[in-house]
Amino acid sequence: MRQRIEEQPAELEQLIRLLVDRMTGEMNQEVINGVLETLRRDLPHDYGWPGNVRELEQAVRRIILTGHYQGDRASRPQSSEEGFIESVRAGALNADELVGKYCAMLHARRPNYSEVASRAGLDRRTVRKHVLRFGRQP
Repeated sequence: MRQRIEEQPAELEQLIRLLVDRMTGEMNQEVINGVLETLRRDLPHDYGWPGNVRELEQAVRRIILTGHYQGDRASRPQSSEEGFIESVRAGALNADELVGKYCAMLHARRPNYSEVASRAGLDRRTVRKHVLRFGRQP
């Protein structure tokens, strides 16, 4: 399914139209647009749809009921940096977590507290505290 969607992006919308029509009994463009918007917001651009059309059907159902869909996270391993970026996109971090995980991400790239502090605009001791708290988490 991923390859077909990559080759013809309009196919995803066509499938969603059919699924919404089957689930709700009508071709409701507002619901279709909401499902498409939620998928763009909640899933990575290159999401592989490991469950194919069955997963898409579950996704549409879940979005109609809850307004969210996280996909099959087991489909591909995720680096801590990818997880951080997804959490930022989803608005799932508070300010302390945002700064702490950002510092940990920078420190993983260049393990030098002074460099990270300079880049983040923070005190070196604050950076160290954040890195110790949020760094190297599974």
